[in-house]
Order: sequence, then C-alpha cells, then structure tokens
Amino acid sequence: MKMIYKYIYVALCAVALAFLGCTEYEEVVDPPFVLPFDKIEASGTDTTEKILHFGSSSSSYQYSVTADVEWINICSEGFAAWNITIPQNETVFERNGTITVMVVDGYFGAKYSQTIKVTQSKGEARAETNVLQFSADGGGKYLLIKTNLPNYKISVDNRSWVTLGKSNGEGGENVEEVWVNVSTNPNNSSRSATISIQSGQSKLPVATITQEAMTYVWEVLSGNDYTVDKYNEVVLEADEYAKLYTVAIRTNLSWKCSITSSSGNLGSDWITVETPKCDVAMSSSATTTYLKFKLDDNRDYRRQVTLKVSATNNSGKSAYIYINQDAIPHLSFPQEQITIDSSAKEHSVSFRAEANWEATCDADWLTITRSSGGGNEDQLTFAVTENTTEPKRTATIKLGLTNWEKESVEMTVVQTCKGALYYTQKEGTTTPIALQGSEPFDTAILVHEYDPITCEGGITFEGTPTKIGESAFANSQLTSITLPNTIKEIGYEAFANSQLSEITLHDGLEKIDGLAFSGCKISSINIPSSVRYIESAAFSNTYLNGVHITDLSAWCQIEYGNNYAANPLYRNGKLYLNGEPITELTIPSDVTRIKKGAFQYFTDLESVVIHDGVTEIGGYAFHNCTNLKSVSLGNGVQIICWIAFGYCESLQSITIPDSVNAIEAGAFHSCSSLQSFNGKFASSDNRCLSLGGAGTVLRAFAPKGITSYTIPGNPTIIDEYTFMNCKELTSVVIPESVRVVDENAFSYCNKLEEVNCKAINPPVLMHEDIFTGSSANLTIYVPYASVEAYQTAKIWSNYASKIVGKDF
Repeated sequence: MKMIYKYIYVALCAVALAFLGCTEYEEVVDPPFVLPFDKIEASGTDTTEKILHFGSSSSSYQYSVTADVEWINICSEGFAAWNITIPQNETVFERNGTITVMVVDGYFGAKYSQTIKVTQSKGEARAETNVLQFSADGGGKYLLIKTNLPNYKISVDNRSWVTLGKSNGEGGENVEEVWVNVSTNPNNSSRSATISIQSGQSKLPVATITQEAMTYVWEVLSGNDYTVDKYNEVVLEADEYAKLYTVAIRTNLSWKCSITSSSGNLGSDWITVETPKCDVAMSSSATTTYLKFKLDDNRDYRRQVTLKVSATNNSGKSAYIYINQDAIPHLSFPQEQITIDSSAKEHSVSFRAEANWEATCDADWLTITRSSGGGNEDQLTFAVTENTTEPKRTATIKLGLTNWEKESVEMTVVQTCKGALYYTQKEGTTTPIALQGSEPFDTAILVHEYDPITCEGGITFEGTPTKIGESAFANSQLTSITLPNTIKEIGYEAFANSQLSEITLHDGLEKIDGLAFSGCKISSINIPSSVRYIESAAFSNTYLNGVHITDLSAWCQIEYGNNYAANPLYRNGKLYLNGEPITELTIPSDVTRIKKGAFQYFTDLESVVIHDGVTEIGGYAFHNCTNLKSVSLGNGVQIICWIAFGYCESLQSITIPDSVNAIEAGAFHSCSSLQSFNGKFASSDNRCLSLGGAGTVLRAFAPKGITSYTIPGNPTIIDEYTFMNCKELTSVVIPESVRVVDENAFSYCNKLEEVNCKAINPPVLMHEDIFTGSSANLTIYVPYASVEAYQTAKIWSNYASKIVGKDF
C-alpha cells in the first residue's frame, strides 16, 4: 500500500509540474528499485569483474552507469545490465573510486540515483631488470631504471669495486639513468654484484653486474703506494717513529717472508713481522694478502734490515724490502724538576738536543731569556721574579725539537717562598708533621699548613730561621724537605730515623751536627761549599752510596767531629764532584790545609796530588783509602798528622819533601804495600824514616822491609805506633835523648831481637804493649851502669831477664 501511495504522490506531482509548465525532472532519493550491491572490494594484483543488473524495469525508464575514475571500465550488456571491470593495480598505493547509477522515469518525470563505492588494494612492486657486463679493466656505463616504486634508494650489495653516480630516484612513470663505475678486477676469477632499489619495505633488484677475470701470477705492492711487478725490488724508507707497515701481496702462489740480512749497530731485533706468522697457503685464484711488520722507535743510530718475500713453490719469484731507519734526535733534560729559591735572578740549565730546539713556559713569573738554539749539548737560560707572596709556585718549561713535532721533554721549576720551609710526608699521612724538641726552630712559627691529599706541608715564620733544632723532625714520616736558604745549622738528630729520602742543602749552611741524618733513607746528598763543620756520625746508617760536592776546596777544609770511628759519612766509599766520581784527586790551589778525615774511606781514590800551598795534612785525611796507589806531596807540607794515610794498603812508595818537620804517630800505619820512603828523612838505603833535631818529637813510620835502624837526631819521644808491624825489623838503636816511648811503638815486630837503648835514665814506657809480639830471642841492651835501674823501672821490669849491659 505504501508503494501505491508513493506512485499516486509522484503522479500528482508530475501533473502539478506540467500544469505549472516546469521542464525539470524532480530527483527522488529513494529509487523504485534495489541495487544488488553497494560496494566493490577489488584485488590490486588481479582483474576484478562485476555484473550490474536491475531486478525491475519499465519502458519509461532510462538508465546510466558512470565512474569518477578512469581505471574503472563500464560497458552495457543489454537493457538494464552493465559489466564493471577493474584491472589490476599498476601502482603500489591503495585507490578508491565511485560508480553512480542514474534512472530517469520519463512517464512520471522523476530522476533516481544510487552509488557503489569501489576500493582496490595496492599492486605489486616491480621494476625492469638489466644486465651490465664489464671487462677486467673495469669502466663505467649507464643503467636505466624503470619501476613503479616512488622515491627509491639505490644500493650495491656490499661490493666496494662498484660505485654509483647517484643514490636515489623518483620512480613512478619516470625512467632514470644511473652511472655505474667498476674498478679493475685483480683476481683470476670473474665476479658479480647486484644493484637494488628500495622504497619503504619494498626492495627490488634492477641490475646484475658481471666482470671478467684478470689473472695475476705474482705481484708485490708496498704500503706507500709504490708498486712493482714480479721480480723487481721494493725499497721502503721507514721514518724514525715506530709504525706498523703493510705490504700487499697479490698472487695465487704460496709464499712466505723472512729476514735475510741486517746491518747497523742494533741488528734486527727492532723489527717484528706480525703477519704472516707462517706460510700463506696457495689460492685457486689470485687473492690479496698482506705482509705486516712493525718497527720500534729508533733512538740510537741509522739502521737497516732486509725482508725477503718469496714464493715457496717457485724460488724464482721473490721481492726484497729494504728498510732503512734513521734515528730520532736525542732530547733530554738532566732532571724532571728543579727547585730554586725565592730571589729574582737568572738561572741556566744544561740539556742535550741533537737538532734545533725551542723552549716555552706556561708561567708569567718565569721568562726564558734564551728560548732557541742549535743541536748537541746546550744551555737554556731563564729569569724569575722574586716570590714574596705565594707559599710555593711552579712553572713548566717545555723543550721541543723544531722539526720534530712529537719530540718534547718537560721540566718543572718550583720556586719557594722567601723564608719558608716545605715538606712532604709518607703517602697516606693525614695529619701535619709533629715537630719534636723544645725549640724546633730559632724563631716562632707563623703559619703551618698541610694538605692531607697531597701530603704536602709548608711552614712560614715570624722572623728569619737560621737553625733546625735538636730532633725537630726525628722519627717522623717526613720524605722530602726544602729548607729556607737562611738556615746555617742543622741540629743534633734533627732528622734522625725519619723517612727522609730527599733534601737540598743550600749555600749558606755552615754546620751539620752529630747524628743529624742518622737512620734516614737518603741515598744521595750534595754538600754545599759553605759547610765548614760536620759532626760525628751525621750521616750514619743512611742509604748513601756516595757524597756529591760542587766545591772541592770547601770539602778539603770541612772540619769533622772528633770521633773518627764514626765518620759523618760513615764509609760511603765514593766521592762525586759535580756528578762525576773522583779517582784522581788534585787538591785545589786555594787550599792551605786538608782538614781531618777529609777523604777517609773513599776507596775509589787512586792518586792524589797535593800542591806547594798546602802546609798540613790532617789526621785521618786519607785513612782507609785502600786503592790509593800514588801520593805526590808539595814542597810546602810541614806536618803529616796522626794516621793521615793509615791503612792505605795499595800505597807502595812516597817521597817526603824537605819542608816536612813532623810526621805524627801512625801517619802511614798499616800501609802494608809500602816499599820505599824517600826524602829528607830517609836513610841511605831508602827503606826507613827518621826525624832529627834536638828536642823534637819522633813521629815516624818504618816501612815494610827494614831490618836494622838507628833513630837519628835527638828526639825526646818515640810516638805511638812508630814501628808497629815492621815485620822485617831485627834491630833498633834508640838515642840517649829519648825520654818517652809511647804505646805500641814496637809492637808486633815479630823478628825484633835487639834493642839498644842508650839513655842513662830509663825512658818512660806509656803502656805494657811496647814490645808485644817481638821475637822470643829479644835482648835489650842498656848502659852497664843503668842495668839495675832498667830492670826495676815500671814496665821495663817485665823484660828484666832480657835486659843486658853494654858499652856504647
């Protein structure tokens, strides 16, 4: 009924329109028919077909079916029937379209329409493929790319021998050119590569590249773009710095590398062949393998080595690599750090540079006054301003070789503050040093700072310190110290049993008290020229292996303490002058007196020359210089003191000048090799020493080899040790002037059989050991009138049975 009403309504409307003279059809939304489908979902990879047929028809109906996109094809198949064809999608995108169905009813003057939605999925990605062929020599060609992929990237499948002129394209309907370049094929087999394009997730091959083979039998290429073929030699100049060098070997033969010859100072231990470690096996095609070798830095002399690369199955195929390596010019500072005092002045430092050099500094308070120069031994001079404010400041001087950018050395300059003391303690010490003694310094401390991280401390004073007090740093964790240059005295045990291993003694220091450095860790020390007194055992039980001095004149005149057994340097055995060990000693011309103990225990000494200006050779001056072979005494020497040359076991001869008027007891004690004693006080047989002059003290030494001896002159005392250990002495004559015979005067003269003592009154014997160790057949002859006096006198009475009267 609803449809009938609708037709009646439409008919009435048509009559009304006709009545009003209207020629337009009225569009009615709901048609008088139903479409068999209202959408089409088409495949992008296949052709899709649909038949559109209306179920109802009328002779007054006029039909039309149209599409809004050109890729939908529609054709009529007869009255009220249409064929819809959707071809496969040529793009890689989804696409949509609309089909409109229109029906016009001419009888009623009405128009009806309906739509069909069309959706098609994306089509397959595709591209035309090509084959590009190249000869072994390589070259370039254009590749034409035609594809439906948009905005693609172009790539080669990891083949470094193929390069492309561009890396992307637009695609779609465009046909694009890409330049393809191929390098020479070094192998005796062909090779291929694939060029692909990619857009999004889609990747398609567009070309296959093929290249013909090129056969190489034997080729050696150096690592520095130097190429040879077959049997030629390869000369590779290696620079001075250590490097890893590579030589390419292209062959299809087995091969090996060996060091065939070497020359120069250092042989071939400076070259290491890293690859191959063994023979390289033969390949079916020519391949490239690598010989790799490494050179050490050359800091000595120019050197050469030869590598031989040879085919193991064909000895005729080989190549030689000659490696010539120059030396890096030497560059060095004598020390990494120097410490200077606070004053403003110029300094100089010697160094070694074997090429042109230049120097720079990072501090404005230090000015390099000579900042460049030539090669070999040279000097760097610099000036500093006075430091009155900073506790301590540092500057770094960098020295480099002008034409060798990598070569440089650095030296740190530390400038102390005026009147300040600096120290470091053992690593890990968190508290400042605890000063010992009632008066560590002779002025009050103003500030005592300490950094527990660096273990460095600094002390400044109210006044000017001149002395390090007794035990001030004893038993501490102190490892190094820089003293104010105002210090004149280092007190008793000032650093005893501390951890001190480094100290600089400034000019101006005058005295080092006893045990001052005893038990320290010091292994080397410089004694400044200002020091005039060193007390006993000042350096005992240290690690010293020698004493360094800068002024030999000062050292000759240093006054030691009285305990000779505890020499302040305690048998260190070596004496250094400006860093060089002394074996041949010439006393400086300004020295007038060699003080006691000056060179004792310095066993390196072999010869000594003492000039005419020296008047006194102090006690123990050369004691225990066991390698001393030669001594030349100047014509000004007046006295040779007690045990001056004692225990100089290698001394064989000596000439005493006329100027000598006293030789003290034991001056040549235990000089067991002494064979001749020449000069004013020698006997005619040149074997013994005598001192004459009325009232003089006989201070004599009788050398090895003496058999009989008459003491000349009129001495009043025979001093201790005078004839001790005269192993060959058989008889001696003591003049009547003698009043005293001191201890050990004739001890251990084990062949002594006859003593003739002319004194009417028995001389005083100072000790019971006067004749200890003499021959069992000893006879002592005295004047007839004095026999009883001798036999009853103190100590003489011990030898009563051996005392016999004689007419002299």
